[in-house]
Amino acid sequence: MIRRMRQSLEWNSKISLLTFGMVFLFSFVSTLFQEGTGLLLSLFIVFVFIMIGIIGDTIGLAAFHAIAAKK
Repeated sequence: MIRRMRQSLEWNSKISLLTFGMVFLFSFVSTLFQEGTGLLLSLFIVFVFIMIGIIGDTIGLAAFHAIAAKK
């Protein structure tokens, strides 16, 4: 029981750090590219980030279902 909780805590910590890093990276890249650009390019950059989020959510949901199917 304690071993499983420790593994869960380690996994959650890794995911949290990865998520924080991705948010920092996307925020930095977004700010860097949108300075001095036009409206259309800015909208395209935001659209790309939204699509990356949708694809990531789809992969995460598929992984969740795969794990749940094994139980």
